[in-house]
Amino acid sequence: SAQIDIELGRLESAGRALDRAAELAPEEAEIDYLRGVIAQRWEKFDAALASYAEAYRKRPEDLAYLLAQAEMLVTLGREQDALVLLLDRSTYFEHSAAIRDAIGQLYEHRGEFDKAVDAYRQASVLDSEDDTVRERLAVALYRADRHREAMAQLARLLAKDAYTGRTDLLLMLGETRMTLGMSIEARESFDEVTRLE
Repeated sequence: SAQIDIELGRLESAGRALDRAAELAPEEAEIDYLRGVIAQRWEKFDAALASYAEAYRKRPEDLAYLLAQAEMLVTLGREQDALVLLLDRSTYFEHSAAIRDAIGQLYEHRGEFDKAVDAYRQASVLDSEDDTVRERLAVALYRADRHREAMAQLARLLAKDAYTGRTDLLLMLGETRMTLGMSIEARESFDEVTRLE
């Protein structure tokens, strides 16, 4: 009932349903998680963080609760705390691409592109079908001035139908080619950007 109310935007009704559910099952972690969702929608971020942390305390094997907690730490401007939290649990979730992707994003936001590359590369190995992670890897490689590796990742992405019109990536590919002295290939990339825009 609370989940349906949250989906429909009836947050007060959802809160009442969760209060009743908590009376019936006080150790159910999903109740705390949904309370966090409601608090987040109300922009009560400290309360949301506390609820997500409590949900994770009750069910530490659930990665979604950990990621929600880290997201709230970032929202509150506590990126270092979020990074420490995720790094501390990354061994426990050793087969999770999602936690490594989140770690990569935090490193990238801090301007630590080499560390972001390492995290994204691990995420990409764990989930080789996730092109969003591969795109983040390519951008981090570019920002880390690892142009040859970035060029390979960008070319791989741009060969896919879903990415053929991405002028931002084409422009980045052209710039990596220029940096590597491949002026003819760079011109081809820039011509394609010009054609598309």
